[in-house]
Amino acid sequence: MGKGPVSKKTRGLPPLVRALAFGCILLALLLCAQEVLAPKGGCIDGFYAEPEDTIDVIFLGSSHANAAFAPAQMWREQGFTGYVLYSWSQPMWVSYHYAVEAFKRQTPRVVVLEGFGLCYGTTYMTPADVDGTSDDYSLRIPPSLNRAALAVAMSRCQQNSPPFYRYLPMLRYHTRWKRLTAEDFTWFFQDHVTTGKGYGPLQTVEEFPVPILEGEPEETPIYPQAEEYLYKLIALCRKKDVPLVFVVTPYETSEAEYGVFRRAARICAENGVPVLDYNTPGGRDIGFDYATDLADHAHVNTAGAQKISTDLAAYLAEHYGMPDKRGDAAYAAWDEAARMEHRDAQNITLRFTLDMAEYFRLLMQDKDLAAVITTQGDATEADPSAPRAVFRQWGLDTLPLEQSGVQGLYVVDGGKVVYQKTGAGPLEYTLSWGGHDVTLRSAVDNSSTTVDGEEQSRNRPGVNVLVYDKVLDRVIQSISFSTLHAYSGYTA
Repeated sequence: MGKGPVSKKTRGLPPLVRALAFGCILLALLLCAQEVLAPKGGCIDGFYAEPEDTIDVIFLGSSHANAAFAPAQMWREQGFTGYVLYSWSQPMWVSYHYAVEAFKRQTPRVVVLEGFGLCYGTTYMTPADVDGTSDDYSLRIPPSLNRAALAVAMSRCQQNSPPFYRYLPMLRYHTRWKRLTAEDFTWFFQDHVTTGKGYGPLQTVEEFPVPILEGEPEETPIYPQAEEYLYKLIALCRKKDVPLVFVVTPYETSEAEYGVFRRAARICAENGVPVLDYNTPGGRDIGFDYATDLADHAHVNTAGAQKISTDLAAYLAEHYGMPDKRGDAAYAAWDEAARMEHRDAQNITLRFTLDMAEYFRLLMQDKDLAAVITTQGDATEADPSAPRAVFRQWGLDTLPLEQSGVQGLYVVDGGKVVYQKTGAGPLEYTLSWGGHDVTLRSAVDNSSTTVDGEEQSRNRPGVNVLVYDKVLDRVIQSISFSTLHAYSGYTA
């Protein structure tokens, strides 16, 4: 049987060239396949979306850094750019290789290291927990020598790690093909620019006692590989002629962890690295309140982040001559990002308010908010006197709160009532929010609000409120002031 036709373009190529061409094509296909198989997400995708040589401060660290450092706020207050290049439970060897990656694309004026990664083997997370989260979330660096070096470092430094070659996505995630979604194939074509710049605000509040130390904590030995990579990071920043700043954020810290930070502070002092300790009693005083500024035992909430970011931004601006780029047309996107982040922060108080009178005060006094209000069932089944007073104060028809069998639909925009209808029901109304189709329905057994066909209402007996932010162009909350809860706010 004769051979098939051979292209004139390839017939004359030497076998070695054809083999090399085939190998390159195969390698490209393998690289594409492994990136498809790898889990998606993490802040590093947003970092690569930032234009080169536009970031003034690189923040390194764990979820503690993600919760504590707000670059958009720092821009708003001081006018310099920053990015939080974090990964969950980021140990020091990851911080170092993330810094190497950052220097490939950016020429920062300062690098800030959040120090939780030095507590490997000493903190509330076991080494196995740190290894597991680090394995899953730290290898989002694109294929490169640095990613290979990070895999080697993880294999060498972690207490429970496979050989470095097991970090190859094709080996590590080869069974993930069963769970692939469309996003795995389109991820590379999406825009990953974020307004948060690696900041992840936490909005819960958990109270903890103010830490009390009996005298100065004694130094605790640092996990050897963590200390090794602290020295390596100091040397890297010195080589790049970029100052390094060491920061400890507040959390419920053990005596041993205080000792780790004390040893780290001595190493930093010996190497000319300033330390900003927001955690140790007698450390940097920013008015941090352990009763209101922690989201949980390990992370600050938005109130704590605001205090840390304000102080840290002022420190960096004062000591390192940070440029004020506000108003620079080349950085207009930062003005918009800061505006969006600030707007989101303004909504936090509303989202955590469960008292109906205070909730409506915040809602009706914000010109950038719109809301739809629906009643369901018999609104007199619980004492309606308090919600009736709220309705009267803001010009809403109180009939559903006075008579059984009466329903109500209301639309407010910028603090003004723009539509209301009450009656036996069912009642229906449609409107548009920034191009989104909104449909309201109020009935005895159903209080429905859909946005673009998707149900958004809490749909509970009493008063249901759906709030839309016109600046952010999204629904920010669905809350019920239900007769089942004596008209206390319900969002679960």
